[in-house]
Amino acid sequence: MRVGFHRLDWMQCVCSSVAVRVFALAFFPLFSLHTMAGILNNGKFSKDDLIVGQFTLGMEYLEGQGIPLDYKKAFKHFSESAKHGHPLAQYQLGLMYTKGKGCPLDQSAAFQWFHQSAEQGVADAQYNLGLMYDNGRGTTQDFAEAFQWYQKSAEQGNSQAQNNLGMIYHHGKGIPRDFVKAIKWYQLSARQDNASAQNNIGVIYAFGSGVTQDLVTAYAWCLLAKTNGNQNDTFMKFLERKISTPQIVQAQTLSFQISAEIFLDQ
Repeated sequence: MRVGFHRLDWMQCVCSSVAVRVFALAFFPLFSLHTMAGILNNGKFSKDDLIVGQFTLGMEYLEGQGIPLDYKKAFKHFSESAKHGHPLAQYQLGLMYTKGKGCPLDQSAAFQWFHQSAEQGVADAQYNLGLMYDNGRGTTQDFAEAFQWYQKSAEQGNSQAQNNLGMIYHHGKGIPRDFVKAIKWYQLSARQDNASAQNNIGVIYAFGSGVTQDLVTAYAWCLLAKTNGNQNDTFMKFLERKISTPQIVQAQTLSFQISAEIFLDQ
């Protein structure tokens, strides 16, 4: 089963009946999922309903929605759902293992769950899997695998994966440099308001990497990135020493225009 998830809108996965959630919450500690499915199968609920119900309960405990926040219980319900193949539960387990929330910190386990979720098409899991390959966390460092998983995630619209894919092309990390493709992925990410990608576009224009050097455009993108939280003061000061005050004013206007375009596109 492949699921083309990008944004983790878990409420779309909530079971159609509150009865399944209540039953799972009340009796999960007493019966296995298989036994619970058998009990409910005499009615209208299936094992698949319960798998989704366990995931839903996990999200409720994770976020404290309607019940007290409890990471250990969230982990317990995600585990039950994930081992039966729920892709978003698998992704959430990966996150919990990377942070040690409700479970021991375990990068290898995180890698395994991200991999299972990524194989089912969850873009956020694909991005995290690429990150683990990229950094050699929980697995052997492998830039080729990182590239493949970033690309899968980026093609589904994940802005972080798009930015990282741009960086791989920009710096030739495990593949030949390609500034044109780097700019393409930076632009796609930046148009989703990814501050790191916006700063990277500024760097591209500042040094004329694959484009005509344009310090005003470079400053405009870096200013937008700074406005969105990117810590780029050192590079901004470097650019300010290269351009005049009227050019800074011009760049500020351009930055505002780019920001407005992004806002209107969303």
